[in-house]
Amino acid sequence: MKTILITGAAGFIGSTLAEKLLADGNRVIGLDNFSDYYDPAQKHRNIKTAEKNANYKMYRGDIENIGDIAQVFAENQISVVVHIAARAGVRPSLEDPAAYIRTNILGTMNVLDAMREHGVKKNRLCLVVKRLWKLRGR
Repeated sequence: MKTILITGAAGFIGSTLAEKLLADGNRVIGLDNFSDYYDPAQKHRNIKTAEKNANYKMYRGDIENIGDIAQVFAENQISVVVHIAARAGVRPSLEDPAAYIRTNILGTMNVLDAMREHGVKKNRLCLVVKRLWKLRGR
């Protein structure tokens, strides 16, 4: 059984992927900050099915916070990372580019650093696009 970390796990893509990975017999660790860019109540609804599965564990945390990421890696033997957490939206990025740099660039660096520190090989960082095509039956 693989233990797969999904960052951005409460969004539509992350939660859909978690359900598929759980159905395939994997253990899934979710990490999400439940930001209000999208309705946090919807995010909680998104993960409701996965939370019923004993092989699912959700962390409320932020990839910008090294301590949040360190806790997730320290408490779990992660073998694969699907990193899809990001600050979304083009217009808001023009209004506050520093916030987008912190999340999308520095946050990604934090995830990569944690992978290195905990022995998760870089080829175990998955891009979600190919998997989503399979989920949609293409």
